[in-house]
Amino acid sequence: MSFERFLAEGRLRPRRTRREDILHLLRIAERDLADAKVAGLSPDRRFLIAYEAALTLATIPLFCAGYETHGAGHHWVIFQLLPHFMGEATSEVATYFESCRTKRNVGT
Repeated sequence: MSFERFLAEGRLRPRRTRREDILHLLRIAERDLADAKVAGLSPDRRFLIAYEAALTLATIPLFCAGYETHGAGHHWVIFQLLPHFMGEATSEVATYFESCRTKRNVGT
């Protein structure tokens, strides 16, 4: 699905992003990555925490471009738009994150 279609459907909307917003997301991702390393957590829990870090980091290019997701399926939208905002070189990693999203939704 294209960037323009997400906009037209209202799944993407303009957002005024401040530097502090990006720093906040970076702190959240850093925390989640540290939490995912905690000894004694189950592999399933570690996966879920690491997934949240990936989602948070994938949100940053969207915010930097002045947009945010809206409504159901926002994780899917973020990963679909990653190549749009970061270039086609990120298509493979976006596909990988999408498979993680699916795994998360099905259960690990």
